[in-house]
Amino acid sequence: MIDLWQCDAFGLYSDIPSQGSYGRRFLRGYQNTDQSGAARFTTILPGWYSGRTLHIHVKIRTVGTNGRPYEFTSQLYFTPEFGAAYLRTEPYRRKGPADTTNNRDSIYRSGGAQMLLRPQQAGNGYTADFAIGLDLSNTQVGRPD
Repeated sequence: MIDLWQCDAFGLYSDIPSQGSYGRRFLRGYQNTDQSGAARFTTILPGWYSGRTLHIHVKIRTVGTNGRPYEFTSQLYFTPEFGAAYLRTEPYRRKGPADTTNNRDSIYRSGGAQMLLRPQQAGNGYTADFAIGLDLSNTQVGRPD
């Protein structure tokens, strides 16, 4: 199973009491994978909030080779050029340019370059593929994947 969640065009997440969105469910979803481990999502491009670069959260839930539950959590990012271009479109441009670039984001700096999406124009939107390989032989929490 793969979970994705992200903020809206104005940097707000759903179900966050401090943002006034408690009990609301938007821009959060999960898909069971097919036989090959693939899943497909349709969403919007994320907005930004102070201190973070543009990103989408991803969590993979599966079972290790030892039969124990296994979770991998990370974030997907965008190239600076792509992010800057879409932030100039509506409704994103109402908020202005992001205050944090990839290179200034502490989470991105600890491996985000490996998690870059490279969207391609597709009709009126974009499409992007991303593959994540996991070592399911060790489900110990905190071990690198």
